[in-house]
Amino acid sequence: MTDHLNTSFPQSTKKYLKAADFQDNPKTVTFLGWKKKGNEDDPKNKKTWKDKLDYMLRYSYPEMAIDPRTGEQRLHEGKPFKNSNYDPNFPRGYSIVYVFSNGELESGSLPLFEAFCNVGPQPGEKLTIVRRGKDKETVWSVMRTNGAVHKPEVPEIDFDSPEFSGDPAPEEPPF
Repeated sequence: MTDHLNTSFPQSTKKYLKAADFQDNPKTVTFLGWKKKGNEDDPKNKKTWKDKLDYMLRYSYPEMAIDPRTGEQRLHEGKPFKNSNYDPNFPRGYSIVYVFSNGELESGSLPLFEAFCNVGPQPGEKLTIVRRGKDKETVWSVMRTNGAVHKPEVPEIDFDSPEFSGDPAPEEPPF
């Protein structure tokens, strides 16, 4: 009966990854690159580009910073200032598409984008990515993985040495 058992599985054909795939589950991926994806209307899901702003990279829209409570332009030293992630090629904001050898992850998460900026991976590098927490408490971690598993060196213990003999240690002279 065991003559026809398969011992390996075919490669997944899933092209798109979801943020939930990384929730409390470190996933190792091979980084290929990233690109900006402009915020556009989505008639299929009956959403306008304004409906989707919550899913775009923070500070990528609008060009000049606006206070979300008052709707007024924010000032720095008396002058309006530009949002840090604004790109004139994407005037309605954008999300980031992270491209890996096993799929793509589209996200507007600023913490994830900053984690990638801090690591600065190069194409072909293996990364371990994990997301912890929920909603506003979400923390992303992106780490380089060199492929080798680090095992701490365990010292060899000599159980015949005096400290493991069970005898009390000899008293040392007071001076």
